[in-house]
Amino acid sequence: MSVGTWDDYQPRPGDYYLCTKTGTEISTFERYIKTVPDGGKGYQIVFDGVPFQGYMGRLTEDQAKEARKQPFVLFVHQVTASEEDRLALERDVQEASEARRLLSTQWSEHLSRL
Repeated sequence: MSVGTWDDYQPRPGDYYLCTKTGTEISTFERYIKTVPDGGKGYQIVFDGVPFQGYMGRLTEDQAKEARKQPFVLFVHQVTASEEDRLALERDVQEASEARRLLSTQWSEHLSRL
């Protein structure tokens, strides 16, 4: 399964976020996102043990309307500029968290050598 990362995909106003219903098979999700204009090259939100999937990528307004009609789709939401800012902030927080974890590990290793 090809799952993007935040580094691979930068959401832009006009992109859409699609979330499937709980219990949607991954194969159903993967087949569907290959039909969107970007061919499924957006950001896939897929985690082992989580019974639903998300996707953020390029859809036309008509495709967003069509996606909402799919029996396995819970919702489709257009990304706005403020959401783009919120997502950027979430990425920054995630990176800062990772940096703190790494620093803590390095500091612990340093202290253990004293």
